Amino acid sequence: AHYVLVSTADTDDAGPFQFRSFRIVDGVVTEEDVEVVAAYA
Repeated sequence: AHYVLVSTADTDDAGPFQFRSFRIVDGVVTEEDVEVVAAYA
């Protein structure tokens, strides 16, 4: 499974929101990098 979390909590200087992506395979959770782009071509 693949999950994307969006946090609107302002708890640090990372900006007004944060995206975090997680993948769960065979019960193992790994965090993946997220790249925010202006447009997808």
